Formats: sequence, structure tokens, C-alpha cells
Amino acid sequence: MTDVLRWRHRISLPDGTVTPGVQDSPALLKRLQLPEDLSGKTVLDIGCSDGFYSFECERRGASRVLAVDNYSSPLIDSPSGFHMAHTLLNSKVEFRQVDLFSLSPDEDGCFDIVLFLGVLYHLRHPLLGIERIASLCREKLILETRLDSPFGLWGALKRRLLGPDNLSPSMRFCERAQVNADPTTWWTPTAQCVEAMLRSCGFCSVKQVDKQGWRGIFHGDSPRWGSDVLDLVQSLGSQRVALAYEKETGHSIEGKDVVEILRKVSIPQFAAIKQRAFELNE
Repeated sequence: MTDVLRWRHRISLPDGTVTPGVQDSPALLKRLQLPEDLSGKTVLDIGCSDGFYSFECERRGASRVLAVDNYSSPLIDSPSGFHMAHTLLNSKVEFRQVDLFSLSPDEDGCFDIVLFLGVLYHLRHPLLGIERIASLCREKLILETRLDSPFGLWGALKRRLLGPDNLSPSMRFCERAQVNADPTTWWTPTAQCVEAMLRSCGFCSVKQVDKQGWRGIFHGDSPRWGSDVLDLVQSLGSQRVALAYEKETGHSIEGKDVVEILRKVSIPQFAAIKQRAFELNE
């Protein structure tokens, strides 16, 4: 344990000890509303830090967990904690020390559940980051982030004039380590901004499921797992949608279940196929 200079997560190890993380990881886990049974699910944990949530998903039965982090924050600047816990837990979680923009559905695949916890405000280009996540997410995104501070004179004035649930979808730019003395914190969005960004990148059923102080948790579903796929096939016909898929991807799905195929593509790709299908119908 002393080989790790700085623990972020509190991980229960087989010998009964708990890593001395600064974050109360079990408490946050309860607030995430992560499904208890992840049997057969694939999970991508972006910004995995010491790996608490990756290992928890593995414990809940996930068939594949990929944990990634670039360890660029001074608050957690090394994967040593992850590697130690990984070894002691005899874990099969996959690990890559890369940033979000190094991931692609072609090389890394798509994942049923994507965890994006405490990362959004570290991105210089947050909307591009969510777009990349949309290309990797097959079912559900769980996002936790710092929000625009509800405290201070400006925050109090906005709440008084607009009400706490009616703040505009905006982000505050943070320069020179204004938040937590961390130079990698660039933005603090309002909750409305987070929801709007998720919707604009193709997620549906977007909602804030928890808030505590200046932090919030959001869920967003891929439209492919709602009624969008069935509506498209029923309204335009499976042959036309299959043709649109072939023109967009270059692959034929003749003789295959169109609905099941579409449920496996990324959100942006589904949007492109949908647009082509409507163009073919004109």
C-alpha cells in the first residue's frame, strides 16, 4: 500500500484492508444507480483512476470491462494504485493508459455501459468528448461531473432570479487552476448544459438522477435501445433500411435481422443510416 503515493478510491482488498482513498467510492457507487446485475454486459470506464468502479462492474458479472485513464491530473498522476489493486483482486479487467480521444469503435468496440465519472470538466473540448463517447456507447451512459457552483454571489443571484432548476445551459471557463488548484479543470457546466450536450450528441431519456452540492449524476440512453430502431424499420420498411445501412457502411445485411444489426451500431452511425434511409424514401 505504501508503494502508492496517492490513492483516490477506497477499494476493499481480499485481506480485509481498504485503500486510503480521498473519495468515498462506495458512497458514490450507491448514488450512480448502476445495475446490480451486469451479467453479459460490456463496460467502458473512462477516467478509471484506481479502478474501483471497473472492479465493481467485474464483480457484478460484466463479461468485459475496459478501464482507461491518462493520469494527467495532479490529483491522480499514476496508475500504480490500479495495478496494485488489479493484482491483489486477481482481476481480468483490461487496462489502457490513453485519453478518451484515442478510443474508437473500430479498434476498441462498442460497450453496453459507459462510465464517465469526474472527467467531463477535465476536457478542453467537452462536446467533442461526448460525441466520441456516443460512438462507443451501445446502451447507457452514466456521467458524474462537477457543476457550475451553486454558491457564491453570482450563483445565489441566478438561483434567486431563475430558480435552481431553471438555470441556462451554460458552462463557466476555469483558468489557472481556479477549481481545486487543478490546472486540468477547464469547465464547470450547469446541469441544464450537461443534459443539452448529451441530447445534442444523440442520447435520449437524458435525466439528472442525483445531485449533491456542486456535483451531479446523469444518465443517458442510446436511442437504439428505445423505440427508434423499430419505428424506423416499421415506417420505412426493412428493405429500405437495409439498403441505407449498406450504402452507409459498405456491408450487406441481406438475410439478417435488420433491427438486431442496427442495435449494434454507434449512435452517430445510426443517425447517419437513418438520414440515408429517409433520403432514399424521397
